[in-house]
Amino acid sequence: MVDKKALWAGIACHFGLKLNEVFRLKDMEGMRYRITEEGLQCCSDDIDEDTWVKSCVVAKFLQGELGDAVKLKWSPSKGELYYMVSKSLNKPCHITARAWYGHDTDYNHLMIDNVFKTAEEAEKAIPMFKEKLKESLNAYGKV
Repeated sequence: MVDKKALWAGIACHFGLKLNEVFRLKDMEGMRYRITEEGLQCCSDDIDEDTWVKSCVVAKFLQGELGDAVKLKWSPSKGELYYMVSKSLNKPCHITARAWYGHDTDYNHLMIDNVFKTAEEAEKAIPMFKEKLKESLNAYGKV
């Protein structure tokens, strides 16, 4: 008997993915996909909730006819902690933990790539944010 979990895990690995990792296909707009122990599943972007169904495009996907798999950036679920680089007048750049509630502030941080899964990832981004801050201040003649 075929070990379905191992089979689909191997297929996911072949495409640089992990089981249950959500991705898009370059040539298939409006849909998200994931490979599970049960096979390839899809979910429409038009649906508010995560309603996953078996995808009927497995053969085309496996043969590379649908374009490359494009990994999505991580974003937290409601109530989940995320880390960000913060800067205040009296403090140098530092790491702050926040809970995600999908407010405008959360999405503003996401839009400028300032949402990290771990404090370590956020720490690594400090030099980039220092450079962005310096560029912004230079543009306004504040440095």
